[in-house]
Amino acid sequence: MPTTMTKDLLLETLRAILEEEREAIRRLDSVAMDRASDAKETVLAELHAIPFDDRGPLIEALAELQPELRHNMILFVHAAACIAEARRDARRR
Repeated sequence: MPTTMTKDLLLETLRAILEEEREAIRRLDSVAMDRASDAKETVLAELHAIPFDDRGPLIEALAELQPELRHNMILFVHAAACIAEARRDARRR
């Protein structure tokens, strides 16, 4: 991500990462999930490096992403439950 972070660029970047993460969750692809997590951490570190007084519009952008973040969290929880159930079933056999 370029050093000049705008609200639109932040939204575009994070939405792309969240979509990648969502697809990785659906495929149960742990490598891609880790890659998406690392990408989110990088973006948030860049956000943190911006002077506090300049972050206002960017913080608003994060609030706009809340439904997408929640959706991914729900997918993570569901995937974990499915894996746990599959493990229980495998132990029973």
